[in-house]
Amino acid sequence: MKIVKDGRWSIFIDIEGFSNFDENRQYSSFDFLLCSIYKIATMAFPNEPERLFVHHIGGDALLIVSSHPESDLSRAISIATTIHRSLILNGITCKTGISVGDFADISGCWINFNELASKNQPRNELFGASIPEPIDHSKVMIGESFMFLRPVLGTSFISAYHAQSKGPSGPNLIVPNYLSHKIPKDYSTYQVDEEFTLINWSILITDNIDLISKNINDTKLVDCKLIQKKLTEYLLANQKGPSEKWLANAKILENEEI
Repeated sequence: MKIVKDGRWSIFIDIEGFSNFDENRQYSSFDFLLCSIYKIATMAFPNEPERLFVHHIGGDALLIVSSHPESDLSRAISIATTIHRSLILNGITCKTGISVGDFADISGCWINFNELASKNQPRNELFGASIPEPIDHSKVMIGESFMFLRPVLGTSFISAYHAQSKGPSGPNLIVPNYLSHKIPKDYSTYQVDEEFTLINWSILITDNIDLISKNINDTKLVDCKLIQKKLTEYLLANQKGPSEKWLANAKILENEEI
């Protein structure tokens, strides 16, 4: 893997139809997603510089971020493809968005009280008498009167979320067109609008997918005919739920020749 001076890639993952699931299915589907990502992270890419950072954004949304910038999106696309396949093999679909950018670290979470306090307003009036002076920004005091939260959302997260949320409807793996030069030329892609490129995860074959399948001991992940069969079964069982656009885009994945 070649490390470059560019933004780290991220994958934003959202389970399709999650809000319509009953409570038991919500728990089981999200648990399966977590387990799938855990296996990939710990069994396929456990060490630097390839290790992964996983963030729970809220609800059923998860974000995977690379440890370092990489020269292309081949590994990100392979990981996202594997997640799509793991889920469809268990009757679940997801929508993923991949992008590149900065991702802030925990140092951005500390509040600089000196910046917030004005010259005319004593610190104890602004923050409460229980805030000690001087403030040690390297520690978190237990039992303080105030908690301050500062959003630490880098462009990597924001761009991946935009691709996932604004991209075409369907169980899609989405990459913004401005990153199309980072998609290997031999990957199966298609477009349904002018802003995004979609990766055909149902038939994609890469060295990293083979590596993940081998390391987590799941050969079904490289059986493209089985993947398309499971996708067909899902579509037949859920014809009344998704929108027409969702079904139309899903059928592209289903009918692509292997």
